[in-house]
Amino acid sequence: MSVKIRTSEVLYEDGTLGSAVDQQLSEQADTSWQAPMLRQAGQLLHEPLQPLAPNPVQNMVYIRHPQSDYPSSQTPGAVLRLLGLFNGWNTIHYFSPNKALLTLSWDKALPHFIPQFLAASTDSLYFMALMKLTGSLRDGHSILISKQGGRSPRGILDGNLPIGVNVFGQKTYIINVLADTTQANALAQIQPGDELVRIDQQTPAQLAAQWRDYLPASNQAGFEREFYMSWLTVGRIGSRAQVTLKRKGQTRTVWLTRISRDHYYNIWGQTAPSPKLPSYMSRLGGNIGYLRINRLYSSQLDSIANYLNDCSVILLDCRGYPRDSQFGSHLASYIAHQPDTVAYNRFPFLFSPNPSQQLTSTAYQIIQPSPNGLLKHKRYILLVDEGVQSQGEGNVIGLQGVSQSITVGTPTAGANGMAITLQFPGGYFSFFSGFGEYYPDNTPNQKLGVKIDQLIPLTLGGYLGGRDEIYEHGLRLAKQLVNARTD
Repeated sequence: MSVKIRTSEVLYEDGTLGSAVDQQLSEQADTSWQAPMLRQAGQLLHEPLQPLAPNPVQNMVYIRHPQSDYPSSQTPGAVLRLLGLFNGWNTIHYFSPNKALLTLSWDKALPHFIPQFLAASTDSLYFMALMKLTGSLRDGHSILISKQGGRSPRGILDGNLPIGVNVFGQKTYIINVLADTTQANALAQIQPGDELVRIDQQTPAQLAAQWRDYLPASNQAGFEREFYMSWLTVGRIGSRAQVTLKRKGQTRTVWLTRISRDHYYNIWGQTAPSPKLPSYMSRLGGNIGYLRINRLYSSQLDSIANYLNDCSVILLDCRGYPRDSQFGSHLASYIAHQPDTVAYNRFPFLFSPNPSQQLTSTAYQIIQPSPNGLLKHKRYILLVDEGVQSQGEGNVIGLQGVSQSITVGTPTAGANGMAITLQFPGGYFSFFSGFGEYYPDNTPNQKLGVKIDQLIPLTLGGYLGGRDEIYEHGLRLAKQLVNARTD
């Protein structure tokens, strides 16, 4: 017996599917030429056509019943664990646009993970099996979240040491000593700028190697963002760790106790140095303007254009996630001189489980120029870093495509495309990038990040001094461009 099923449908933004009838009639047995149905159809032909409201197609999606996450107060049994693995594997196999970028062959992934999920009979083992599965996607979107405990379920790696760390060059340094009053004496022995040598006899490099396959990251920049901020010092709340530090050639050891992750994140922001930047929309003098696009809205663009009209060079600070997801493309239309294709997106289009019959749907991102010409004929400098991801990267790609721009900063996260949810038994869920975004020259954004013209090496001294070295470099470059125009 063979069965054919339809696996995709046109989905409109209002949630309706496919086409709709103009007039719906009750079922009628009469099929003659004099049938009431045909008379009513003839009457419709004599009525004026009603204009249809625009109803843009959002995407091609596969039809399925809402997937259950099988909530449970206990570790899901082996059958449910394998069900979650099979569902996750099939979803990526058929609907991920980025399988070719994985380091693990996805055809071999299922037999690789089956023994691990069978053995994951405790909460901690199951959590780590899910972490490894989602980490294997090499996708910055694929964070694992527990509905009960967030990114770290209670009792499983739910604490961090009260220190902030980051890597500069090949060494790891303390960049922040958190204000945890319960262990003030121990923390008083630590200073920002101390080199972190070991945690419980393991070097940062050894710990990074252990976490490599578990963290959701598309590239090295994304991995370092995840690892140093959240996972290098992780452990259970209340557990103690021996921290070995080096300062001016002298080594010392300090015992610290892990605090809850929520408390860790809260007090991090209270003690971390914060570089002083211009306001979200500024004229810096010398015909230079500045916009922090993650804090602005499309409705402000006419005011922005008027405000920066006299600036010949504008710094576009693209760091952080945008509040207005459409601001980047709308700003690009104010900059564009003519219609331009700045990128294209690829969506898996499935109508058969046969791999040879699977297709790809392509959507082109075309920027139409705005009639407002005040932001055209200017030079632009784009500032980026590892925090630029997803819509933030799409904004950069669009702005690069329509402007004479120079992009400076550090590599971005390389995780673009709408985040599609994956449900797992036990109340867990994760995500994967639902489409692949490409530059017009076929360069993928996934894994590589956006194209950068000038990479800026960040320094420990710059961070501890409260300096924003990416902004400083961009400002120097802007002054050079202004001077070149006036010479």
